[in-house]
Amino acid sequence: MINTYGSGAQAAAVSLSLGLILTSVQDVNAQQQDEGARNVLEEVIVTARKREESLQDIPLSVSAIGAETIERAGIDDLESVADFTAGLIYQDFGGGGLGSPVIRGQAQTDIRSVESNVGVFVDGVFVTSRGNLEFGLLDMERVEVVKGPQSALYGNNTFAGAINYVSKRPTEELSGKLSATVGDAGRFDVSGAISGALVEGVLRGRIAGGYSEFDGTVDNSIGGDLGGYDEKFAVSAQLDYTPGDNFEARAYLYYGEGSMDPTAGFVYLNNCGGFNSLQSDTTTGRGGTIFRYFCGDMFAPDQVTVREDLTFGNKTTSLLAYVSLAWDITDQLSLSSLSSIGDYESDAVVEFFYNAPLDIPPAAKQLLIPDFGGSEDWSQELRLEYAGDGRFDWTAGVYLNSFDVDRNFGVGFPANPRQIVNRDTLTESELWAVFAGIDYALSDTINLRLEGRHQSDQRDVRLINANSGTETPLNETFDDSTFRASLDFGVADNVMLYTSIAQGTKSGGFNNTPLESEQTFDPEENLVYEAGIKSTLLDGALQLNATVFYAEWSDAQITTPSQVPGNTNVTRNVGNVTTPGGEIDLSWAVNDNWLLTAGYGYSDPTFDSGTIDIQHGRRCDTPADCGLPAGPGGVGIDVSGQRVDRSVQHTAYLSSTVNWSVNDYEFYFRADGSHTGDQPQRSLNLQFVPSRTLVNARTAVIMPNGWELALWARNLFDEEYIYSAVNQPERVPSSTFSTGHVANGRTFGLTGTLNF
Repeated sequence: MINTYGSGAQAAAVSLSLGLILTSVQDVNAQQQDEGARNVLEEVIVTARKREESLQDIPLSVSAIGAETIERAGIDDLESVADFTAGLIYQDFGGGGLGSPVIRGQAQTDIRSVESNVGVFVDGVFVTSRGNLEFGLLDMERVEVVKGPQSALYGNNTFAGAINYVSKRPTEELSGKLSATVGDAGRFDVSGAISGALVEGVLRGRIAGGYSEFDGTVDNSIGGDLGGYDEKFAVSAQLDYTPGDNFEARAYLYYGEGSMDPTAGFVYLNNCGGFNSLQSDTTTGRGGTIFRYFCGDMFAPDQVTVREDLTFGNKTTSLLAYVSLAWDITDQLSLSSLSSIGDYESDAVVEFFYNAPLDIPPAAKQLLIPDFGGSEDWSQELRLEYAGDGRFDWTAGVYLNSFDVDRNFGVGFPANPRQIVNRDTLTESELWAVFAGIDYALSDTINLRLEGRHQSDQRDVRLINANSGTETPLNETFDDSTFRASLDFGVADNVMLYTSIAQGTKSGGFNNTPLESEQTFDPEENLVYEAGIKSTLLDGALQLNATVFYAEWSDAQITTPSQVPGNTNVTRNVGNVTTPGGEIDLSWAVNDNWLLTAGYGYSDPTFDSGTIDIQHGRRCDTPADCGLPAGPGGVGIDVSGQRVDRSVQHTAYLSSTVNWSVNDYEFYFRADGSHTGDQPQRSLNLQFVPSRTLVNARTAVIMPNGWELALWARNLFDEEYIYSAVNQPERVPSSTFSTGHVANGRTFGLTGTLNF
């Protein structure tokens, strides 16, 4: 018998948790006859398994945020999506150019990687650029967050999960929306959409667009406020064509531009790790002291010092287009095609000195050109599906994907931003995959689903060092097979238990280093065991979903120092990680006027016994200086049992909406709270981004003529916090400096919306 949850104690804890939940469900069911019907929650339809299904019917842990919540909660980026999703956080490094969603603590330790541990999709189309993950939720029907590895179904980079933006479809009737917002800190937004039939019953169209400005609230001592953007602009257009009952075509086009502020960074004074090599000089580097590292909580300062005349924030352009075709060959057999192209650009120049106490003129301040670059891609998926009599269904298909990514990395001074480091990595990927899945009803209440995928990823890369004039061509083919198996049981009316085992992979890659042994690294894998419950209670007024999981992460890709002096860090496969955890989500229509939603996520990703991290020579003169044990033979630091870099143990959210009417006028008040736990910034677990709790609020009146007027506030209690951080090598041979990125404070505004 397979032990699916590690130790016996873990298995007992999992069984006890599910038992308590099931007992509670049975108690609530027993009360339903006495209490009678309550207000019924709307059914949520999702496409998490590439077909339309009720959220409550699928054996997956999925969070779905609908259009009404997107609007009323002010959700406009992935960070705010994370605030309403148990088990998800979003981290941004470098002004939006290195966006990094993290699901269940499975954080990637190399934030410069071409790929992410979480795949981001738009209507099922993979977005290749990590610098262009913010689509502003323009004209979105919902956002789906699928937790756990989804490689067998989605393929590309869904090692820890997938996020899918689902756009609104064209409508047959004429409808639309106009909206405008004004607020403090220079906030100004306008957006609109119009939809309707172009040829009645045959052709429908939809056009949407939006423009936004925001100055930010972070006080900068030598320039304007930071934390905002000069402008964001986006437009989308789509057509739906249905000439008959058995054929459907959809064409979609999205284009967006953004110009973000420079990062509101702050350098902390080093206070630990032993002494650096120039300990006689107390101002030898940006850390500002003779110590090597900063230990403790990374507080948010009242003011930052960022030279906007030397830098600019992330500037992006995004183009995405796809064509979707679907044929019903027979009543039971259908064929679908999804073809897409994407073109993304992302660029920035970042100052690396900020407030560092090093008295040098501005012309000598070091700059960083992050490795954002651009990417182009195309993809093609063909899918054949058979829907039987409810006992046996199957899916089979083929997927092709090609992308070119240009990642540049430069370090220098204002007169020559690339004079110290000037490297370019050009990657071309040609990927093909075949996949299949079957659904089989073992009985009226028990269903089995099996999914499998095999893919081959051929990568050609050119490693260019412009300073030395060298160019190294490399190529590698990464083959892998993944699977997912799930079993669900209907144990009562509207109550389902499920269990699953799933495998995820993330492709290997290349390091821009002259040392041959460092130039490639292998794929990483995880295996996740999961059990959960989905229930709809109180005659449809209450939904309670919960899951527990246990993940085994092997060949983890971790950044370590290069053996080449002066080279940037390289990625290697180092050690394994174990992650137990779980999530719970609740939606409760308390009565006709009051809705409560809540969620909590826990994950504890820790390095397995015997994991040795050798990257901390600059941070710790000796392991004893950091209070940690040395590795075998005194090499490196033993980080067994330490949490994975940038992982979060606890996430939670709570929302309350109250509605009431006066004559023909409708009113509502909504309050939202979210909590994100602390994050260790390295495997040393000595430096932390502290936990934070944020509260937003919105109140509005909806008039009989279709107008809505809303007053809102975000970060209502003006919480000061750091949203991400990095630790970088110092110009001093044996030292580092740590930079925190400061978040916006309280903002408020007024929004007027006309729906027609």
